[in-house]
Amino acid sequence: MRTDRRISTVHTLTVRQRFFCDCWFNLVHEASLDAFRVRAMNPLNITRELLRMFDVEHAKEPDIGRVALEAYEVLNAAALLQDAAFQPAASQLIALLKDVADSKPVKAASEEGAKSTDAARHAGTQLMKDRFLVDAFGRELIHALEQHFVPKSIAWLSAELMTPDANEAFDALEPQLQKIENFLSALLSTLVNQGWSFASLFKLYRDMLLPADAGTAGRPYAFHEALRGVFSRLTGAPRPYRITFQINGASNPTNFPQTVGDIAFSTAPPNVGANSSGYVQRYARPFGGRLFATMTVDAPDGRIAGSIASDHIAGVLDVVRYDYERKNVHLADRFLVEKTGKHILLPLPGSVPNPDSSLSAQQLEVFMRRLQELVASGTLASETKDRIYSAFRLYRTGADSSNFENKLVNWWTAVEYLVKGSSSGSDGIGNGVEQSLGPTVTLSYLPKHLLALRDILVNELKIELADAAGTPVELKSIKLAEFHALLQDPAHRLAIETACDDAPFVRLHLRRLLAVFTDNSKLRSALSNHERRMRWHVQRIYRARCDIVHSGQRMVGATLLWRISSSI
Repeated sequence: MRTDRRISTVHTLTVRQRFFCDCWFNLVHEASLDAFRVRAMNPLNITRELLRMFDVEHAKEPDIGRVALEAYEVLNAAALLQDAAFQPAASQLIALLKDVADSKPVKAASEEGAKSTDAARHAGTQLMKDRFLVDAFGRELIHALEQHFVPKSIAWLSAELMTPDANEAFDALEPQLQKIENFLSALLSTLVNQGWSFASLFKLYRDMLLPADAGTAGRPYAFHEALRGVFSRLTGAPRPYRITFQINGASNPTNFPQTVGDIAFSTAPPNVGANSSGYVQRYARPFGGRLFATMTVDAPDGRIAGSIASDHIAGVLDVVRYDYERKNVHLADRFLVEKTGKHILLPLPGSVPNPDSSLSAQQLEVFMRRLQELVASGTLASETKDRIYSAFRLYRTGADSSNFENKLVNWWTAVEYLVKGSSSGSDGIGNGVEQSLGPTVTLSYLPKHLLALRDILVNELKIELADAAGTPVELKSIKLAEFHALLQDPAHRLAIETACDDAPFVRLHLRRLLAVFTDNSKLRSALSNHERRMRWHVQRIYRARCDIVHSGQRMVGATLLWRISSSI
């Protein structure tokens, strides 16, 4: 959880508008905790995935059942689907999925202690009985979502965010804030699925929705105008972008075909103009073995255009590399976009990285010592030692690759080596990894959120607490167990919530977290939900791995696939 400190400096923002800005900021910020980022699945891509499961050869009944159970949760939670534009298809499809989720075999198999595979298998068996109805209503809903989901979401948000403050108590306003988050999260997830990058969405926030000089004397600021500009960009018609990529390592660039389809290849760089930055000038320098590939792409945004151009150029290089180019040619991960009178240099959009958790030198030393002690302990079989080192090698190979498929396959195999072993049959790979990761990842849920909460209290809100004797509490240095115990004190909880009065997004999520941290039954329920969603996401990654290996396709867009949201 994060907060943009600039929001508090724009005094004209209403509570709803402050909440909306902080919500957008968290959903697309590269260092947000997974629980506050854009969700991997939205009504459109979960419905597509559900229908596609019927046609995938390697998808078995447990796979179909998992997607059906997740689809029910995602569709049932999407408030916008109550709109007439999505009826009756949405209600009919949700009803069919509810029958599956509430069926006795699925309920019995979902009880605590039962294997998740059993519930998924029963759900898949139940769903297949109504396969053709699910397919019919699903196709109808997909058509409606493609036509109306984005504009309807924007229309509702535009109206809701113009509601003036009426001095409501936070308790009375909380349901509407939750609804704003529901609409915005699904909207941004859908936009990313349609090709928008997280970098572009964050730039829209920084440059248009709440620019750095918003509210200053030099720049009068009106939220409704800024919001209208952002939504106009998101719904605007595609326009042509001239994109240029570097290709390095060609053995004989002068003999390379000058044109392949709509892509022009040349050893001469584009004329970037004197107004372009030094970075652009250096990028556009000719060099031995270097080619420049240029094409025009129609897209709503320059980064989207760069992604499309990269895919097209990479496809040509795949063929050229097969039996023409003997050297390992490399397509750059940055590209030029032609603007009026200059060019700009942009990075190729990728997934938002997880929060930085790099080891310090001291931590690395401790880790290496423990690893060596484990390997030399005499308790591990030779094959187990090989798998441990192979996992690190595969992780490094994936990390060094800029290709999505290479990353996914290498990283999945690394995890598989560690938790499953090489002797298991292929039919049980996904289940084996899921069963091993489930308890391990779930154990990190509470510490992860405690760390995030402590960080925002210390570094963002600058809160100061005192114990019963009046001695200041050093929040930054106390252990997590002590911090958890501190949160059980009603006086401390009240002081923390009071400090969040001007940050409604933080206050809303703080309430949720405190409710979980102080009630064991709610904590148990939160951990159960967390583990269930994590298992769904692990299986989705495994299905993507199978698609790459078996058919060269992906189940879900690459960017959203890495969005291991609140489930991880």
